[in-house]
Amino acid sequence: MVEAFGTTELIPSILPLLDWEQSRIPHLVVVVDRTGADMIAISPQYDDSGTTVTGDDEYIHRGAPGGWSQRRFQQRAENLWERNAKGVATEVERLAASIHAEVIIVAGDERAVGFLRQHLSARSNDLVRLIDGARAEWSVDQIAADTVTQVATVAAEDLRRHLQTFAEALATDHAVDGPDAVFQALRRATASTLYVVDDTFGERAQGWTSTDPAHIYPDSDPPDVGMPLRQAPLNDIALRSAVLTGADIVVVPATGPNAPTGGLGALLRTST
Repeated sequence: MVEAFGTTELIPSILPLLDWEQSRIPHLVVVVDRTGADMIAISPQYDDSGTTVTGDDEYIHRGAPGGWSQRRFQQRAENLWERNAKGVATEVERLAASIHAEVIIVAGDERAVGFLRQHLSARSNDLVRLIDGARAEWSVDQIAADTVTQVATVAAEDLRRHLQTFAEALATDHAVDGPDAVFQALRRATASTLYVVDDTFGERAQGWTSTDPAHIYPDSDPPDVGMPLRQAPLNDIALRSAVLTGADIVVVPATGPNAPTGGLGALLRTST
């Protein structure tokens, strides 16, 4: 029993929204100098929260004295920079944890950056991406442009890791590729992660679905299952079924290494 969707009954196409949301990598921007730092935390749940950390500058802006006192003065100044950097690091750790940051973008005075990194945890240091320039020399537009580039790079690396995981799982029969195999896994609720290509603006292959996520078919001639089956784009059907069966969703490129066949791939749940 099949019927076409009416114009007001189409499955919502959420692929563009998912693709956009996936690109919003939680990140922290830190622009540091000898006296402190400006920072802003950005994530889907915690957007554009800025803060400034200001340290003590007593020994930073004075002219350097000469003679026998020179060495002691320089050491006191460097100790002060390091103490300021420790305060910045504490706030960086707090903000990064609060947004589950996947990247910490750092710019600023080279020595101040070095002191900051000494006080960051190993995990936070692994997340650091450096951009050149002292805080006083940067414009908001320059920082924003470099941040966009860095975040896009991290998002692309994440996608490569996802597709590498998919390829490795496929080689060991822990994943399936192509609409037929993916729909079968979704019908059985054995898909743990759905990989889907955003075909919103291309030619959209059609499949069949019902109100029951167990009755979805990529075929042009679906079986008679005793309930109405309605036609809709394959990827929209797969997304709906993934949501209803608790599978994760990753939007991936249509071409390139390890891309799924026919726009769909899936990791399979492991037995427990």
